[in-house]
Amino acid sequence: MGVFPEQAPNWEFIYKETSRLSRIHKANGLPAPKVLNLFAYTGAASLAAKCAGADVTHLDSVRQVVSWARENMEKSGLDGIR
Repeated sequence: MGVFPEQAPNWEFIYKETSRLSRIHKANGLPAPKVLNLFAYTGAASLAAKCAGADVTHLDSVRQVVSWARENMEKSGLDGIR
């Protein structure tokens, strides 16, 4: 499955802080904040950042998990994660 529940506090932190930055950027006419997720595995952190309004780049060296991450993005109704 590739989801680790013990990481939930990290995903919550990413979502909250990225949401805060997104609001600040929007209020000041700046582009969306950028998030680079290295060793990103199946993408839960990437999804949290994207949901919060970030421009997200997801990077992992294993092709299969990158495919899973793309599938997770699509199943979440999101797009635009590179």
